Amino acid sequence: LFCTAYQLPYDASTRNVVLWNFTIVGIYTIFWRGAKLLSQFYLIAISCMMGWFLTRIPEWTTWFLLFGIALYDIVAVLTPKGPLKMLVETSQERNEPIPGLVYESKSFKLGLGDFVFYSVLVGRAAKYFYVTWVVCMMAVLMGLCATLFCLGLFRKALPALPISIMLGIVFYFLSRFLLTPYVIHLTLTAVWM
Repeated sequence: LFCTAYQLPYDASTRNVVLWNFTIVGIYTIFWRGAKLLSQFYLIAISCMMGWFLTRIPEWTTWFLLFGIALYDIVAVLTPKGPLKMLVETSQERNEPIPGLVYESKSFKLGLGDFVFYSVLVGRAAKYFYVTWVVCMMAVLMGLCATLFCLGLFRKALPALPISIMLGIVFYFLSRFLLTPYVIHLTLTAVWM
């Protein structure tokens, strides 16, 4: 896409070499030893690519998928026999880091799936109108802040998706059906605030 957008010439062999190098460096950085900043870059890049790919499915399928994944996240993390709860407890017993694709910062850890589904929601909103994109992005960030607040309050592993996804879905439909027509009306009637 980058080469097409900027009209840079390339052929199949160049594309394959670039993709091969990107993949090998990413796998090495994420699963073995690599610089933390580079590992975080790869995790975010993978999330964005998967989010972009998943925005190609039909719109209502996207909303049902996001709602279902948010509910599954609650079950997976909070129920006694949930797979993520068992994974966290096992890694704490062994005193090892959580295996898999985890974005780690000073104060919190987010799974790659969280970033993917945040990207799907914001990407789906961006396909409609810039107002819905901004509103959904802010809703996801508010939900993430609320989740981090709850994390500090309860001091145990919490699902990162439900609050952000639910806020994002609600604000998407509110902005799409209430705010966007208002903004378009103001724009067409040349009313500036």
